[in-house]
Formats: sequence, structure tokens, C-alpha cells
Amino acid sequence: MKFLTVAFVAAMTLAVTGCQKDPEDLIIGTWNGTTAYSTFTITGFGEEIDGTTADTITMAEGDYVYTFNKDNTMTIHSVDEESGTATDSQATYTINDKTLTITMEGEPQEMTIVEISKKDLVLSYTVSMAQGEGSMTLGTEIHFKKAK
Repeated sequence: MKFLTVAFVAAMTLAVTGCQKDPEDLIIGTWNGTTAYSTFTITGFGEEIDGTTADTITMAEGDYVYTFNKDNTMTIHSVDEESGTATDSQATYTINDKTLTITMEGEPQEMTIVEISKKDLVLSYTVSMAQGEGSMTLGTEIHFKKAK
């Protein structure tokens, strides 16, 4: 009886873990940006300049789209909100654990995969720049929905 219990628990563990997909598999396809949250922080420049501002941008469907292909290539489609001009950029990507690296024109940009499922993708990244005694940091989190 003890053997059957252990075998059952082992089989259930394999069944549950076997159904989980890796980020490399889940990310394949087209993702529509829905919302971007950004925080911009300035420090070390004095009271009049230092501070933090936050912004939320809601994107129309199709205005900011990532399409990930199985061969680790991707297309980034964006529409300029002021001019309405659409741009498609080609890039490559790699995923290592929860780090997504997108390389465009030889420049890699690392992003953290905050969440990924069959329907939702959340990516975040931080860019920092030091200048003299001060620094500026931009943190951004972008939410995507899988296209149908």
C-alpha cells in the first residue's frame, strides 16, 4: 500500500509539471501592448530638480505589437501616437530563465519577464544614467495580451 501511495504521488507530480510550459514556448506568437507604466527618478541634482514622476500609457490595439517567432527572430511594430506613422523593426531575442534579451541593430536590451501565460505577458526593464553627482533612472513595465 505504501508503494502505491508513493507511485501515485510521483505520477501526479510528473503530470502537473509536464503540463507547464516554458517561457520560450509561451512567448511564441503576437502580443498586443495594452498598458505601460513608467517611473522616472532624478537624484543628486538638487531639490529643485530631484524627484520621481509616474506615468501610465494606455495603448490602442495594434499600436505596439511584439511578434516572437520560433527561430528567435521578432518584429516590433509601433505606431507614433502624434503622427500616426507605423514602424516595423526586426530584432532577435533570447530567453534565459526570466530574462528576455532583445537585440536590435547590435544593441541588446534586457527585460525581465514578470509574468507569462497563454494570454498575458508582462515585461519590465530599467535604464539608468549617471551624470556627475546625479543619476536618472527610468523603470518601465509593459503589459501585453496575446493576439487571437
